[in-house]
Amino acid sequence: MVRQRDSGTPAGQVVNIYRKLMRRVRWVLSRAPHMIRCSEFEDFILDYLDDDLPSAEQRKFDFHLRLCPECRIYLDAYQTSVALGRAVCDELDDAIPESVPEDLVAAVLAAREFGYEGG
Repeated sequence: MVRQRDSGTPAGQVVNIYRKLMRRVRWVLSRAPHMIRCSEFEDFILDYLDDDLPSAEQRKFDFHLRLCPECRIYLDAYQTSVALGRAVCDELDDAIPESVPEDLVAAVLAAREFGYEGG
């Protein structure tokens, strides 16, 4: 995170002006027809990571990522969460604890038969 500068100093005033300007630029660009909004970002994330976005949508997504530090942070956290989840699942052994109800085990096995892998 960027440290706050004292707005009383010339350098601090420049930093504050720059931040305000960048917020305004992001706001204006987010209303442009070629941009997705942060609120739409999550709708695209799975297809983006699977490389399944149409080329026009891919360009919108990439452009948004270049301009939006919050969504870059979100994407990084999302990818980290997915990687950690996969690592945990890879470490689990196949033994099913006695406390797991039989109907739950049957439901999971049935779902696997139909090709559902989760995630």
